[in-house]
Amino acid sequence: QGKQSDFYDIKAFVKQVFNRTGLDPGLFQQQEIRNELFLYGLQVNSGNTILAEYGAVHPVMLEKTGIKTGVFYADIRWDEMVEKASKKKIVYSELPKFPEVRRDLAMELDKGIKYHTIKEIAFKTEKRLLKNIKLFDVYEGAEITEGKKSYAVSFILQDMEGTLKDRQIDEVMENLARAFEKHAGAKIRQ
Repeated sequence: QGKQSDFYDIKAFVKQVFNRTGLDPGLFQQQEIRNELFLYGLQVNSGNTILAEYGAVHPVMLEKTGIKTGVFYADIRWDEMVEKASKKKIVYSELPKFPEVRRDLAMELDKGIKYHTIKEIAFKTEKRLLKNIKLFDVYEGAEITEGKKSYAVSFILQDMEGTLKDRQIDEVMENLARAFEKHAGAKIRQ
């Protein structure tokens, strides 16, 4: 009797494949997908090139194949990934002297809001300390309002001139939350 698979499992597998090729999936554009194959999922792109798509298989597809339980699936475009990996330049830079900080934020949004909108709002709101943003969960279900979805997003903050204080981190996160509420109609989940 094993643990039931979920979105995090397929995401971890896809990340391992990227890492094995020397690519960091977090450096590519990621956008939510919904189509005849995926009930929900993420697509990893490099410009107009799709590198991978993964997520929960649509119930209509499961019904057509006679599968009774939920399935998570990944479509990895090997040729595109190998080409991208072969062009990867290795760049060295001095290690930061001050630690980075990760903070997570969960928000409820209209289904029509895309991840790239959240990313744009974040980088417009915090230009100096925000180093990276990653979508690590998309959820729709019983606890989410009809017509809405939940995004769980992690933010990497770092000050190149000193160690971040809790007060600075809290202020950045409050500013981000207000910006998501104002510009994307988000409801911040506690």
